[in-house]
Amino acid sequence: MKYENIIRYANHANTLSGLFGIKTTYNLKYDVDRIALRAMLKDELSPEHLTCDGELSMKQAKVKYDYYTQCLRELDEIDKLDALA
Repeated sequence: MKYENIIRYANHANTLSGLFGIKTTYNLKYDVDRIALRAMLKDELSPEHLTCDGELSMKQAKVKYDYYTQCLRELDEIDKLDALA
């Protein structure tokens, strides 16, 4: 499925929001939500988050890094399609 990573990430963010009683839901159709997701992903790429404060191995951190950067690439593709519409 195209954009499967960013869809999974957005669904996970929505689930977490619901668990904490936050009524925000992220929808990839809206640029304001894509901006928020992009900010969240950039935060996830910080060394502290990537390595869980040093608790993860470099291999595990690389898997997370690859996933988050793929999500950002998919967001860029969606933004480009939205700009063309």
